[in-house]
Amino acid sequence: MDRRKIKTRRAVFAAFEKLLSKKRYRHITVSDILEEADIGRSTFYAHFETKDDLLNAMCAELFDHVFEGEPPREAHHDFSEGDYSLEKRLAHMCHHLYENRAEMLRLLSHEGADVYYGYFSRGLNSIFFRELAAIKKQMKVSETVPDEFLIHQLSEGIISALRFWVDESMKTPPETMADWIYAVNFKVSDV
Repeated sequence: MDRRKIKTRRAVFAAFEKLLSKKRYRHITVSDILEEADIGRSTFYAHFETKDDLLNAMCAELFDHVFEGEPPREAHHDFSEGDYSLEKRLAHMCHHLYENRAEMLRLLSHEGADVYYGYFSRGLNSIFFRELAAIKKQMKVSETVPDEFLIHQLSEGIISALRFWVDESMKTPPETMADWIYAVNFKVSDV
């Protein structure tokens, strides 16, 4: 992406974030974003089809590296060393949510939550699909359980945990939340 496009996207993201600090998601219009970002309608639509598309793009910028491939080195939390296991991916996701909690709490406690949780669900589904054989073995899942069902249940369990975390205003530290999510969804008891 060329520098001009990157600059435009950053301006739109910043404008949207500023508007989210003042208004509820459903009350923000594309016209509001255009005015705040000081761009034209055609420029906005060259980058985004809808306001929901903009929100998905913001999610992707923050979290795609968590769901895809190996993580880069990061200043606040670094998961680039060693094995990037499912447990570490969940911790990485929780750290990003927590570091951006002011914005996340605004988004995830209002109408934009469905778009955001949909993004997380798709990202989690892609991880679980790639790691399905290992997950089934670790959890001792019967071969009679359809893969689609298992992936759906795991994703929805994590989305539910994230909703719990948002409802408690993310008071639980990210490491603890990640440990709880992993323990409830992926650790198998010997009992």
